Order: sequence, then C-alpha cells, then structure tokens
Amino acid sequence: MFYGRYVRKLSKRTQRALGELTKVSEERLGNVRTVQAFNGEIQEVHRYNKKIRDLFDLGKKEVEQLSRNAYNRALPMLSSLAGTG
Repeated sequence: MFYGRYVRKLSKRTQRALGELTKVSEERLGNVRTVQAFNGEIQEVHRYNKKIRDLFDLGKKEVEQLSRNAYNRALPMLSSLAGTG
C-alpha cells in the first residue's frame, strides 16, 4: 500500500513537472522575438534546461521505484524456482 501511494505521488509530480515544462516552452517559443530583442536567450535556455532536468530526475526516481518493486516481487519466485527459498 505504501509503495502504491509513493508511486502515485511521484507520478503526479512527474505530470506536474511535465506541465510546467510545456508551459515554459510555450511561453518561450511565443516570446522568442522579445527575448532576442533583450538578448536574454541564454537565460531562457538555462531555465528550459532546468525544467527538463527536473522532469528527468522525477522520471528516473519513478523508474527506480518501479524496478525495485518488480525485483522485490520476482526474487521470492526466482528463489523458489532455484530451490533456495
């Protein structure tokens, strides 16, 4: 039960981060001329890259938890098949 809540919370955070990334990219693509006019392209690229890194980190945590859960479920079965459990 704890695992399910954790993964659900992590999935919601991932979706929220993806929404933020989409929002930032839409804002930035819509304001390219303004940003270029004020020579702020580098700052915007850094902001966008940070959002991508945040999303990647959340996705990585989610995959780690899913793998850990799959391993923990498979280990007893594999042990019994090998005759060690």
